[in-house]
Amino acid sequence: MFNALVRDGALDLTAHDATAQFSERLSAFLQEFGSASWQEDPSTPLSQLKDYVWLEDAADPFAAHEQQADDRERLTGGMLGIAQHFLPISEDHNFTIDQKFTTVMRHGLLQLGDKLVADGALKDREDVFSTTRRSPTSPRVATPAGSRAS
Repeated sequence: MFNALVRDGALDLTAHDATAQFSERLSAFLQEFGSASWQEDPSTPLSQLKDYVWLEDAADPFAAHEQQADDRERLTGGMLGIAQHFLPISEDHNFTIDQKFTTVMRHGLLQLGDKLVADGALKDREDVFSTTRRSPTSPRVATPAGSRAS
């Protein structure tokens, strides 16, 4: 199981006895704790899980986090609180920028795609990612009211 590859958002566990149980528990975890992007494609948490499994038991992630916070406070000379107050920063830049923002945009565009499919403007909701400005080959989109022919 530890050597399984992550493919298309799933662990390649086809020959393992615990595949069904793992998949069920992963699904429950993602429902409770996962972001929409993780639920759509759990490759990120699965890859992270594989990395965590290989850590020594003594490598407590909470202790490491506390140590990082202590080091950060020591290195900033107590100014971190002031900087965070006046210049808000995200402690988890990668999640906020690289995952959360992309997910929010993707799901908003998918909702737009659903509406365009319902209106008959697109055949598939994901076509919203490949449309361009109106051209002879692009899907029909609503014409602005001021430019309609009378």
